Amino acid sequence: MPEDIERKLISFGEKLNIKWCSFDLIQTKDDQFYWLEANRPGAHYWLEVFVGLEIGNEIIDVLIEKNIVKSHLVEKEIDEEVFA
Repeated sequence: MPEDIERKLISFGEKLNIKWCSFDLIQTKDDQFYWLEANRPGAHYWLEVFVGLEIGNEIIDVLIEKNIVKSHLVEKEIDEEVFA
């Protein structure tokens, strides 16, 4: 994703005081991006299973890094079988 699009999405979330969400975008063949919606919280569970990404763990890491949640509150990683 181009950095300018990423910055605009982050700025949009900050203006709405959203700590995290997922953005639905369409990228055209000529590399134009069109924003469809912002989902709060992001519905990423199907994507973890479908493509093997550990989005939930990445979100937890960022929340801990930004001191939004304390690491002692996260007792265990998300069980992948829950989403299978």
